[in-house]
Amino acid sequence: MIKFLTKLFIFFILIISSLLFFISIEKDYFIFNKFLIKNKEINNLNKYLTEKYDFIYLGDSTLYSFKGDKDLRLTSVMLQDIVTEYSLREIPHPAYNLDIFLEYCKYIVKHKNRPIGIIIPINMRSFSPEWDKRPEYQFVKEKMILKGGIYLKIIKILNCFNFDFNPKTQWLFENTPVYNGNKYIGKVKDFINLNYLENKIKDKLIFDYMYPLKKEHRKIVSMKNIVKILNKNNIKPIFYITPIDYEIGEKYLPDQFVKRLSKNTKVIGSVLKKEKTDVLDLSLSLRSNYFNWKDMYFPNEHLKENGRMLVAIALSKYIKKEIK
Repeated sequence: MIKFLTKLFIFFILIISSLLFFISIEKDYFIFNKFLIKNKEINNLNKYLTEKYDFIYLGDSTLYSFKGDKDLRLTSVMLQDIVTEYSLREIPHPAYNLDIFLEYCKYIVKHKNRPIGIIIPINMRSFSPEWDKRPEYQFVKEKMILKGGIYLKIIKILNCFNFDFNPKTQWLFENTPVYNGNKYIGKVKDFINLNYLENKIKDKLIFDYMYPLKKEHRKIVSMKNIVKILNKNNIKPIFYITPIDYEIGEKYLPDQFVKRLSKNTKVIGSVLKKEKTDVLDLSLSLRSNYFNWKDMYFPNEHLKENGRMLVAIALSKYIKKEIK
């Protein structure tokens, strides 16, 4: 038995050593070895940094067009068409948030062709228990690629075995407490059944937006670290809070929704103010007819083409004011 285990151990060491040797001789992991690591967003970022653009626009699904739109341009493309004096490229992905944006910023500052500014949306739903600890929204693999070094080598080895990088924390996610203001109303597992929520918009709104945001929230910490690292490297952070369908919020939670939303956005504003950084707050800027969520059964931040255009116009004015 001991001999068998010894041979098995030696065999395992040989396999790992061979993989490490193969990885060590690879010069460009994004080009020469795409079958091992594929990531469109990071590949695009490398391309944009090489080509040197004035702004990199990090984004989530709020940038996208959806059903019914005739103008399919992303918010970022609309913005580029307005601010023609600057060059801009976007890195959007559904569910991207301040945690992954921090890793992108750390990666960008290592590059010699740094942009003059990075545009960063702050989606208020990303702080909620519905989003914050959801395993598939942690982007573990992407964060490891961006960190590089030994993390990249580990990914390449694990990719050979079709490893699932999503953290095995579904239990933790489902047992996260849910609050309406300061009142405990249950756990995530009580709210994540979509069939139950299709006709329960009020419950969904509470789940997504009525949490009490604290300065200690980990995404607030990520936001502060973004400011520090960008300021240190002379890159202007352009933060904006994405629009929210506050009218539907007030319809189901009258005299509650906007008050809670405003309290939470003020936390963001006060934290950034201490870091001597501003934020463009668009959370209450658009009425219900600018949103494009009706086919999804529950309110979210997705915008129609006219809504995206208004965000682009507001950002263009803000950028011209901030970049002097």
